[in-house]
Amino acid sequence: MSVLIERSAAFGLVAACALGLSGCDLPNTSDDADESLQTQRDSAEMEDLLLRSREGEMAEDEFVTERMLSAAEDYLDAIATARAEIAAADRQPVYTRFEDLRSAVARLDDWVAVIDAGASHRLTPEQEAAREALSEELSALQRVLLPRLRAQFVIPEGVLETEAYCHAHGPNNSIVQCVARDFRDQPRMVRFHNRIRSAISRLRFTETRYQPERHVVNHFYRYFLEPPTDGDVVVWTPVGDYRDPS
Repeated sequence: MSVLIERSAAFGLVAACALGLSGCDLPNTSDDADESLQTQRDSAEMEDLLLRSREGEMAEDEFVTERMLSAAEDYLDAIATARAEIAAADRQPVYTRFEDLRSAVARLDDWVAVIDAGASHRLTPEQEAAREALSEELSALQRVLLPRLRAQFVIPEGVLETEAYCHAHGPNNSIVQCVARDFRDQPRMVRFHNRIRSAISRLRFTETRYQPERHVVNHFYRYFLEPPTDGDVVVWTPVGDYRDPS
């Protein structure tokens, strides 16, 4: 995901442990030796299981097959729960706090996580169809919900020193413009943007503008974003990138 910062009017361009453990070696007791031998046996059995899985012999192991079928059934229950939650979700929520908006987007991430978890299961065609249905229903919800969430965007409390306000405009409320005297100071504006960057990315704004003066509309800093479309079902990474579910 790339971000481009432009300058408007007279304003300048913004360039925008591992813990090591050590100890002494202790002599092995008989119990330690037995445990080590058992660990080696368990490891060998696991390697054999993985090898047979890769060679297509998994279906011949009744114990493994039973475990996988049980796990897939549990996963199907999770899909059913997520689909019920999406069906019951409020399509016209009203929020007045930044944290509420962030929580609403995090809820979308929870449903995406259910879809993403399907890669770790051996699903039947019917189960895979249910997973696909969940993805389609979530996509439809996002197309309705995200523009409404963007329209309600507000500045988080306690971040800026001066009074500020935001409003969304443009196609599907894709541009957010925030006005505050704090933005006369470039470093302070950059810190503010970094503070809300994750939220505005997940809300899928395509552009953010920071205007220092309420009545000088031609003076503002502009950030261009490249988010996925509202209907794209994606997994967000901790660094702010995104990928398709597995």
